[in-house]
Amino acid sequence: MATQVPYVAVPPGIASRVSSVFGRTGNVVAEAGDYSAAQIAGGLSRVATTGAAGFALQNATPTILSWTAPDDGQLHTIIVPGLIDVSSAATGGSCALVVNGVTLVAAGGYTWLNGNLPAATYEPTAPIAVGVPPGQTAELAQHAALTAGAATVYAEIWAA
Repeated sequence: MATQVPYVAVPPGIASRVSSVFGRTGNVVAEAGDYSAAQIAGGLSRVATTGAAGFALQNATPTILSWTAPDDGQLHTIIVPGLIDVSSAATGGSCALVVNGVTLVAAGGYTWLNGNLPAATYEPTAPIAVGVPPGQTAELAQHAALTAGAATVYAEIWAA
């Protein structure tokens, strides 16, 4: 039997507010059985997590999660599944992926998760698969200060 790769667990009370994924509700990216380790290139392992408590966004721009790739001459792949639970309309509070000090912004101009959101639960808006060069650090960081409202990020970094 193939090893199943679990994704970010949805905290109690939030599952009913997450949009449908793979024709279901209640999961951030997918259910544990949707992908086996063999289906994910390189066999990813969880290397960082906010855990069940999540990370409360701040009126600052802190790092939420980080991971440094081994300096082994190989390109490493990460995925960063997660969600943000906005409990009170947020002003600011966008989050971005940062590799070696460079904020990764898709061609459309969005970050991992946009800020300025009304109260609800949201999935990331940006692609979550990123290459990380050897010896460099990948971070999920708060890109803009949360100046009003309240929000919690639940996320993990999986790496190969």
